[in-house]
Amino acid sequence: MSVIMNMQWLKETPVAIIEENELPSWGDAERLADAVQQMGATFVRYPAIRWAVHSFGKCSSLPKYPELGDRDLFGEVLRTMQARDIKVMAYCHYGVIHCTCAKIHPEWLGVEGDGSPARWAGQVNHFRACMNNDNFIEAMRVAIRELCENYSFAALYLDGPTWYGDICTCQWCKKKYLERYGAELPQSPSFEDGSQQKINLLRDDAAVGIMRDIQQIANPRPLLFNMTLDHLSTHRTGIPEQTNRYACGGNTTEIHRPGSFWHTLQTLRLGEALGGVSLGYLPPGPYETLRNFASEEIRVVNGAYLMHGATPMLCAATTFLNDSTAGTYLSEAAEMHRKYAYVYHRPQPLREIALVYPRYCFEKEPQARHATMEKAFHGTFLALIQAHRHFTTFFDTQITAEKLAEFKVVALPGVTALEKSKLELLMDYVRNGGNVVIGGDFEAPKEFKGAEFKSSRPDAPYHRREYRETAPRFGYSPVPEAYLKMLSPELRRISRLLPVSDA
Repeated sequence: MSVIMNMQWLKETPVAIIEENELPSWGDAERLADAVQQMGATFVRYPAIRWAVHSFGKCSSLPKYPELGDRDLFGEVLRTMQARDIKVMAYCHYGVIHCTCAKIHPEWLGVEGDGSPARWAGQVNHFRACMNNDNFIEAMRVAIRELCENYSFAALYLDGPTWYGDICTCQWCKKKYLERYGAELPQSPSFEDGSQQKINLLRDDAAVGIMRDIQQIANPRPLLFNMTLDHLSTHRTGIPEQTNRYACGGNTTEIHRPGSFWHTLQTLRLGEALGGVSLGYLPPGPYETLRNFASEEIRVVNGAYLMHGATPMLCAATTFLNDSTAGTYLSEAAEMHRKYAYVYHRPQPLREIALVYPRYCFEKEPQARHATMEKAFHGTFLALIQAHRHFTTFFDTQITAEKLAEFKVVALPGVTALEKSKLELLMDYVRNGGNVVIGGDFEAPKEFKGAEFKSSRPDAPYHRREYRETAPRFGYSPVPEAYLKMLSPELRRISRLLPVSDA
């Protein structure tokens, strides 16, 4: 079954986030709806399953949140929001197990190298499930199917399974490793002997299989998930270029992760390259504070999201139960996305330079080389922004002849190798007049010699005004202007390109 790519409304609709784990902090769902509307939101994400316990009516495969009893918490919120024309996205956590569930189903837990149950983030009440455990996967499949069959919510959001692929030595992992590779699962996997790559492939296939199954259950609802765009060698997360085939996008950045504003823009752009919805938290982010406050940072970051094709997540709605200080700023942010969707979310960006993320290298190279490759990519990303150049990011796994043909220059910083089929496509691109810039320990074919960046800029009005004024406090936004490519013959007589803020 193909993915229902009904996602344009998702791109153009900021979503309010409600982070609740067990008993709610409000007495009446009407108060929660008031808080969501104070944020200017018409779309909200609310937990239905978190840590393998659920908050809806009945479920045959998972236990309920402790102390909820017969209360249908998710149903209460859903009905209240729908009565006010607020769409609801059901949040389902996939990969961590609550202590209540762990007592009932200890066989679902992952196993550390020393044989102890796998903890999540060292917390007392959290355990990590194994993504190769067929029994756990089936329990989650049943729970999500029952949720989808009994409630008419607008979209489904998975927090996982791509976050929970750490090393596990449970019987399921040992069994599947032996079946696939004809060898015992090593106690200490490594990149040097190839065992880590083999485990990664098992994890990637597991994540893709889970996403494919859940998409079929959720259809025709859009499916989104919590992805990571960078390669984290010590924290296996799956490959989003593969898992996103069965989704419409998801969360690609959180303000506190990775901690740099420029890195945030990088992951937003990589998320947008997947062709779906690229969600990002507006500051202060989901975990930093239980208060909300009016900050010019909200406006600046929201403008950055608009210019990079991303959609903001407004967090956290529960902080508005007693304090609406930031309501005006968040309402303005939400209104900007609705009002200017035709400018920021619908046009096709100008294709000039392609900046390619070396996924193949990260998957194949030893961990010791990862930092160098990451710095090369991020440094090039930052340099292109500061040089006010038009560029598009995507992954080397996405290289096709058609995609390469759109660009004047293709840059591969920090790359050490390419998959053979992708390298051949790149060589054909060069033979046909394309330019390639490669940095790092890469033995370039002779066809690549002499490729370089050109110094000319597109001939467009106002191109010196790329840093737009956004707020009195900051004076300008550290985000380059985006241009519209004029298709109308009448407009092209005036200019081939037009800054979106002047459109």
